[in-house]
Amino acid sequence: MLVMDLSSPSGRSADMEDDTEDLAIQLSTRIGMIMEDTSAAALTIRGLEPAERRAALMRIERASVQIHALLSAAKAMLV
Repeated sequence: MLVMDLSSPSGRSADMEDDTEDLAIQLSTRIGMIMEDTSAAALTIRGLEPAERRAALMRIERASVQIHALLSAAKAMLV
């Protein structure tokens, strides 16, 4: 006789669900850390020389790409 456990909509065990949720939280925490680090560059850009501003904007852009990737991964885990 075939028995199916339909208690978890994703088909993952409760332990896997907990691990997945923990990983999504860790990714979210990392996003917050990147945002915090990047905010200093964004808030101090006014006092920079033009070449330094371009470098700061590049750092902000790289952080944005990292945040987007981490956010996409976290969202995919919680589906």
